Amino acid sequence: GVGLQGRRAGGIRKAKEMIDNDELGQIVMAVAIHGAPIAQNYTEDDWETSKDKIPGGPLDNLGVHYADVMPYLLGKVKRVNGIVSTDITKFSVPDAATANFEFESGAIGVYTTQQVSAYSSRLSIFGTKGVLHINRFGQELYWQDIIDTQAAKKEGPTLQEIPFDGPNPFTTALQEQLE
Repeated sequence: GVGLQGRRAGGIRKAKEMIDNDELGQIVMAVAIHGAPIAQNYTEDDWETSKDKIPGGPLDNLGVHYADVMPYLLGKVKRVNGIVSTDITKFSVPDAATANFEFESGAIGVYTTQQVSAYSSRLSIFGTKGVLHINRFGQELYWQDIIDTQAAKKEGPTLQEIPFDGPNPFTTALQEQLE
């Protein structure tokens, strides 16, 4: 089975608590980016190169994790569509993919994954009270206030680290599997 460890991360659990307590206000949208240069190590024999086994490429391989976390945080998905790119590697599976979500709440989301460039893992949730940035799959959490546009352009965003208790998503998922 697929290890859906994201919702077990302390930062993601804290984000869920903040959303449930209306600390973000009404959720407007969510933007997730997840990727790593993993395709450069693939060979023809790897399951990750088989369109029959993983037709969505990075959306199936990497994307499944934030695709689980986004509804966990934002509620049921009403509609989804997407697009893939297959122009980088020699394999038939996509190198990059984007999925667009419409949630039942009215919020929208976009999730972009790739397996041919630098590592990145972040989810930003935009609410009417500010933005919550979840980095490194729930290992870092930052709050961004809504400030005057001119001040934001001049001074940059106001990021405040949010402390949280909680488990590392990978060891917690493993522990739950063993129990």
